[in-house]
Amino acid sequence: MAEENKIEDISLIIKDLLKVIKVVSMYPADNPLPTSLRRSFAEKLEWIVDEYGELSFEVESEVLSFEDEVIYVSKSSEDNLAGIFYDAGITEFTFVPGLFVDEIYLFLDAVKDYINSTDKSIDLINVIWEKSISHIRFKTLEDIALSDYDQNFDLQDFLSSNQKMEKYSKDISVLGDSEEYQDLFNQPMHDLPDGAAPADSQQEPGEIQGTSTNTGNATFYAVTPESGQSSVLADNEEDEISFRTAEACEAMGLDNLPPVQSVPDTAMILNEEFKLSKEDEKKIEVLLEKDADFDPYESTVELLKEMLHQEPEMSGFYETVTICEKITSEFVSHGKIAEAARIIKYLKQLNSLIKQERPLWSERLKDAVTTEGSN
Repeated sequence: MAEENKIEDISLIIKDLLKVIKVVSMYPADNPLPTSLRRSFAEKLEWIVDEYGELSFEVESEVLSFEDEVIYVSKSSEDNLAGIFYDAGITEFTFVPGLFVDEIYLFLDAVKDYINSTDKSIDLINVIWEKSISHIRFKTLEDIALSDYDQNFDLQDFLSSNQKMEKYSKDISVLGDSEEYQDLFNQPMHDLPDGAAPADSQQEPGEIQGTSTNTGNATFYAVTPESGQSSVLADNEEDEISFRTAEACEAMGLDNLPPVQSVPDTAMILNEEFKLSKEDEKKIEVLLEKDADFDPYESTVELLKEMLHQEPEMSGFYETVTICEKITSEFVSHGKIAEAARIIKYLKQLNSLIKQERPLWSERLKDAVTTEGSN
């Protein structure tokens, strides 16, 4: 009996995962519907992982399995939870004990970014890795392919180790700019070998100072950073080189070249190249108008209706009705009385439609209408 309850709970949470991914991906983060669903799902998933321990799911194109038992089968290409992971090259994902609500939020955000991205090259594994989610693990096609060479290879561990190496490299790169690092080279010098001498603090800019002997000891030179540019050539040698260069240019006819014409401004060229056509501008105007007319409260009401019709099981239906109650309260608190009334009205209509076939479902709707109508 306990095992049956475990399978049932896990099957329901997987169905809820598809539901919350769909809603979170469609609506902005500040919409009350995805906010409520995210919180409800995350708390439930956290409890299930704490209750049953590590949960691993095998991924096929349209099927998810848990402990060799199929717990999810896709009903359509539009609502295919298994396909989201399968298309990303994931063959198995695991919820690890210690998973907490904030990590689940990050996971849902990663899936949302992946689904809504127009960049076809985006990789779901990389998106999740960038969010530093440690209690949801994955196995990928790369893991299977590379296991022939290293049975312990794990792509997620490899990405995490690369992240640590990048941080270490950044720490090393800034070391040369640190005061502690520079202080290493500013320590007083003691016990210099014969024939070596420290730089004279009174040296003139451009002057190289040092002392050498013929005893076989190394010659030591020092130039202070304040010396500015210095040259190993005497002034007369530099003048001689400049004179010879001028003679060579004159002999090759390069002394009377016309002035170089200015190069056209690259930014102006690109502006002209990527300028929108009139047709594209009109399309963008239409999209902006539609976006301005978008009503998140109206769309939330329509989505709640759809969710109520899609629930095949009583437990899922009860939870959706609970969400309707919470959203109605949110609407009232935001002064959206008309939209809240529409939800209550629809619950009454649905109650009358299913009263004969599903009396228990009808009772739940009746309770919701009574509760919300009295608030």
